[in-house]
Amino acid sequence: MLLQTMITIIGIFVLFFFTITRLFAFYGVGAEWYGVYMAFYAFIMLSLVILPKKIPALVEPVLSMPQKSNFSAGDDASVMSNLT
Repeated sequence: MLLQTMITIIGIFVLFFFTITRLFAFYGVGAEWYGVYMAFYAFIMLSLVILPKKIPALVEPVLSMPQKSNFSAGDDASVMSNLT
């Protein structure tokens, strides 16, 4: 992630939290009511900044492999005939 993008995200995040806490303080809502939610959003924002955005090259070939099934249409018929 680019440094400018990271600084922008962190700046918006700080501004958002400051605004929300000031609004709640104005209406008389204590931090014990919204603190858990703010901690959750802080965790989400921290994850957005820290975790990688792309899949590593070591994992890509595994995800792009075609799925190969070991069963055929005849297998379903044999199972169904044994049930009746």
